[in-house]
Amino acid sequence: MEQDTPRLNYEEIQHRPDGSLIWLRTNKLPLRDREGKVIGMIGTYEDITERRKEEEERMRLMTGIEHAAEGVVITDARGDIQYVNPAFSAMTGYSREEALGKNPRILKSGKQDAAFYASLWPPSLPVRCGKGK
Repeated sequence: MEQDTPRLNYEEIQHRPDGSLIWLRTNKLPLRDREGKVIGMIGTYEDITERRKEEEERMRLMTGIEHAAEGVVITDARGDIQYVNPAFSAMTGYSREEALGKNPRILKSGKQDAAFYASLWPPSLPVRCGKGK
């Protein structure tokens, strides 16, 4: 409030009385007297500590996946690729952009028989194969 301006949806860290840290989303508005002089502050606080911890954990996991030596592919329930890591691109030659939205069937190597692929991909999933299609 030293700058005499509102602070809305601001995230800040505070110390609890026991010394532990807490993350807060705050809204702070200067409280003025009739002459416009700031005499205090009105504010709201929301404890977002758990959300911040979850975000930090997701970032650690994402960093691990991005730097993993193994290829990682994530699909949605229909089998469409939603994410691939850099190792996937290095192993397959498909860029992230080329793989997104495709079905993992694009990875058929031809080294396995039809039964092998049938066991991986039920016939009910739509077939969309071919690099860049």
